[in-house]
Amino acid sequence: MMGTALPTAGSLAHVMRRSTTFLGLFGVLAAAGTLTSCATFNRNDTAAEVNGHTLSNQQLNTLVNHETDPTTIRKRLSSWIQIASAAENPTTVHSMDELATLRDKVLADLIAKHGGAGQAQYEKAIDGTNYICLGAIPLAADVKADDVIAQLKGGTAFAELAKKYSTSTTLAASSGVIADQNGADCFDPATFESNFGGILKALADAKAKVGFPVAIDSGDGTGAMVILYMRPFAELSLQDQATIESSTIGAALKDLYAKAVITVNSNIGVWDPATGSVLAPEAG
Repeated sequence: MMGTALPTAGSLAHVMRRSTTFLGLFGVLAAAGTLTSCATFNRNDTAAEVNGHTLSNQQLNTLVNHETDPTTIRKRLSSWIQIASAAENPTTVHSMDELATLRDKVLADLIAKHGGAGQAQYEKAIDGTNYICLGAIPLAADVKADDVIAQLKGGTAFAELAKKYSTSTTLAASSGVIADQNGADCFDPATFESNFGGILKALADAKAKVGFPVAIDSGDGTGAMVILYMRPFAELSLQDQATIESSTIGAALKDLYAKAVITVNSNIGVWDPATGSVLAPEAG
């Protein structure tokens, strides 16, 4: 297979050094100032209430793992309020793992109901995608890219092939997913180009499409190849899918937030709609 040479600026070592900060979808939308109620109460048994669903002080204590730091308590309570405001029927949670499960259910429901446009845009790949979510497998010089690609097309998971063939221990450990130092693994094209200069051109030259691997010369002079793989939408995390669908999901979330009725125990803090967070009592 003839490969397009990968520019030096876009080498895998360069990719793994760069860092970009991405905010979670819930946090961004909560900060938009659309959660309306800022009432407080002083019931000793309840930490907060959202649309009639309560979180007891005991449940909050479990959520924070019995931490006593007020900032930690308010941060965890803010997370519960944001997620409970968007959930159709928020389940009782007793741990951060259960809260994460509830968050994922909310995102999955929103994607199922309101998604589609973002995915269609994403699948335009180099021809107009809003996000680049890339996988890579740098191969040893004696490994034929055609053989690895044939295995991928035959049904072997990209993650499995990355663990088997990647010469980068970092990429092998991440199942071939390229991520920055903050864990972000989907990037808008401008940020991707700024951080990983040259790879977009290499993908364009190879006429890369989402879900179809291409082989790129590593540029190290050995003839070794790098398989680049624009990851299919279905293989992305719920958080990444929600970010890609954020234009429609964001509107749905804002509508849910605007209708939410939120009260917070005044001993803990004051709900601030402008930031989507619980502030210290004196800040209210």
